[in-house]
Amino acid sequence: MIWATIRSVRYWTLGGVFVVAVTTGAIAAPQSPPPVESQPTLDQQRFNDLIAIIEGQNSPQARRTGARELLRQDWSETVPRLTGILRGANRPARVAVALALSDLPDYIVPDYIEPLLAMLADAETEARHAAATALAMSPADDVLPRLRSLVLSKEQTRPSRLAAIDVLSMMTERQAIAVLVEVLADQDAELAVPALEALEQATAQNFQGDFEAALTWWKTAREATPAQWQRMQIERLVRQNRARRQRVRNLEQRLANTLRENYLHTPEGQRPALLNTHLTDVSTAIRLLGLELVQSMLAEGKTLTPETVARARELLTSPEPAVRAAAVRTVATLRDLADAERFRQLLSTERHAAVRAALVNGLGYVGSAAAADPLLKLLDSADQTIFSEAVTALGRLAERGVLDEPNRHAVASALLAHVRTTTDKQHAMYERLLWALSRVGDPRCGAVFVAALETPEAATVRLAAVRGIAVMADPRTVKANGHTSQPAASDNAERCLSPREMVDALVQVMDDPDAGVRRAAVEALAQFAASDAHAEALWSRLSPEREPEEAIRVTAWRGAMRVIATRPVSEIESWLDRLPGDEETRRQYAIELLQAAEKNLDSKPDSRGELGRIRARLAAERALLKQSEQAISTYLTALEDLHAGNSPELPRVALELLRYALLNDCYDEQLAAALTDGNPVLDGAALWEGIRGEIEQRLHPDEVDHAISMLVALKTNPPASMPADTQTALEQVLQRARQIRAEADADLVNATLQKLRENPADAQTRQTLLNLGSRAVPAVRDALHAALQAEQPDANQIQWLHDLLKALLPDWPGFVPDAAPEDKLKALEE
Repeated sequence: MIWATIRSVRYWTLGGVFVVAVTTGAIAAPQSPPPVESQPTLDQQRFNDLIAIIEGQNSPQARRTGARELLRQDWSETVPRLTGILRGANRPARVAVALALSDLPDYIVPDYIEPLLAMLADAETEARHAAATALAMSPADDVLPRLRSLVLSKEQTRPSRLAAIDVLSMMTERQAIAVLVEVLADQDAELAVPALEALEQATAQNFQGDFEAALTWWKTAREATPAQWQRMQIERLVRQNRARRQRVRNLEQRLANTLRENYLHTPEGQRPALLNTHLTDVSTAIRLLGLELVQSMLAEGKTLTPETVARARELLTSPEPAVRAAAVRTVATLRDLADAERFRQLLSTERHAAVRAALVNGLGYVGSAAAADPLLKLLDSADQTIFSEAVTALGRLAERGVLDEPNRHAVASALLAHVRTTTDKQHAMYERLLWALSRVGDPRCGAVFVAALETPEAATVRLAAVRGIAVMADPRTVKANGHTSQPAASDNAERCLSPREMVDALVQVMDDPDAGVRRAAVEALAQFAASDAHAEALWSRLSPEREPEEAIRVTAWRGAMRVIATRPVSEIESWLDRLPGDEETRRQYAIELLQAAEKNLDSKPDSRGELGRIRARLAAERALLKQSEQAISTYLTALEDLHAGNSPELPRVALELLRYALLNDCYDEQLAAALTDGNPVLDGAALWEGIRGEIEQRLHPDEVDHAISMLVALKTNPPASMPADTQTALEQVLQRARQIRAEADADLVNATLQKLRENPADAQTRQTLLNLGSRAVPAVRDALHAALQAEQPDANQIQWLHDLLKALLPDWPGFVPDAAPEDKLKALEE
């Protein structure tokens, strides 16, 4: 009994070889039951046809299939004829019959043993291996003794002895191992190494080429009881099968990778045919590859051929669960509502957990309202994966808007019931339920989301709660709920929170330690904020010290700005004074807020005065950012608004504009006209007094030029009608400024001339005087006059002073060096 069990295990081991054969194109037929006692009547025509297939010019696979079919018929003529083929000269036919016998070992009878043993001496490796495989599967008791004689006989050829060792390597009986050990112990140089390798294969051991290690192992193994030996062999076979399966998986993965690359390099027009070939391949890995490629095409928005869609749907009933699950996911990606009923029917009969989960998930994408009922029933499943997928699918149905009101209400009630029985520790399930409820958007869900915000251990739960609140606060959800019936009293539902109450709850997660939760909360609050409390909460995220994530700060600013921009100007100005960040950031925030407020007020004709104030502040901010043209343009627009609104702020803003334009050399005739044409008319005296201090601060040599340009601009283009005393005051300040500049110019020219006296060739110093232009003329003329009247005139000094003055006054005729002194003085005075 034990040896029979071992023999059956040996068949299982060799079956693993057939798995590998499948990946290379061979088809391994399943074992058939042993023949019955009575033999069927010969069908001569059928018999002849099968023999013709075996012996004719057919493919190896066709020959092998014909031989298997002939063996199954069990006609009395079968054994003699196949024995004859095994002894014959038709090598391909012999190989096909031997391989068929290895496929159907229960049909191996003693008549086949002798010709199979003879095939071990065949010159072709393929024939020797086919015979070895069949002999290894043979249940005949005399195979082992004959193999022993063959392998130990030095009169036999080396190839036949090696083939016998190959047979022994595929057998698990202890006697077969003993024969290999005999060969190994003999240490025949020709057979020792192959025998050691065969021993390693038969025992799943690794002796590292050490003969002594192999012999030592055998000393222990041969003493094992039959039960111990059987257990050892089973464990060995399990290890071998596991290793073989891994190798097959690796090969299939490498093949799939190669085929994927080949597909991607195939022209678009040829891809559909290649894809359909993959979807119908015998290899599981290649069919999975085909489904993967289909999903990639759908993700890219490409259109599938009807044949490809049909092939994908055919795989929904594949015998392999992995293929069925992948097929469900692929078909669900088609988003064809007609697949909903197909999924429901498959779900009623499918037993594999992964496939059931895929079907449930797929119903969420293609199901209609009719899918709600079977999905609700799955919420009672003890399988947590199925339960989770059912929750997701129900949420997906709601998200797609296919649920009618009764079903939506039923789904919400069921999900709420499960939320109440889900503990805070079941974070993944809690999060999934919250997500589904957010898709349903039932008004009873608000309290659940708010409560979930207080789950400190799980950021994912808080994140789902924040997103749920965002959905519930959305005006579209509010509008939808406004047209739905309120929950019945039997629901024992908690009070439905208003959207405002749910948004208020977001304030408590503004400081959440998880950046993802903070980001979602800030995004939601920024979208729905309406109160000062909301604005304050968002404002708290503007400082880098409080909020390290820049993206969150930007979102918070957008939300706070949206609320603050609707407030009165005085409140907006108070918020502006609190802006965080560095100066550049504060200026940018200020401009954005003021522009938002400007846009808000621009649509209110009765708020021109307020609009003018906002624009005046906006102009001031642009001025600080040195945006001169924009600042002046905004100031002018602000004055128009202030005029229209009869605002008391008008004089202050006008003075502010005047001051800015004068200080930045932007004051011109057009700007003056804009100020003068205002209504009511500006007070010129007040404007002068307002700017006078700025001018007088500059009455010193370093800034007197700027003061003079400001005074000249005011005098030339007064911004308003100025009283006589104001004009007199302006003129006095102008004269004073010019005197200061003249004195400063004289000091500068005299100091420069002194340097030139010391070094008349100093070009840089000379250029300093030339840069002053006409302002240097008086001092240079005085110096030249003094040089001409000196007791002992210096001709060189007179000449370079003459040339310098000539350069300053190109139209001055000058004088020649040898002119009389009185003529030179006269020329100087002209």
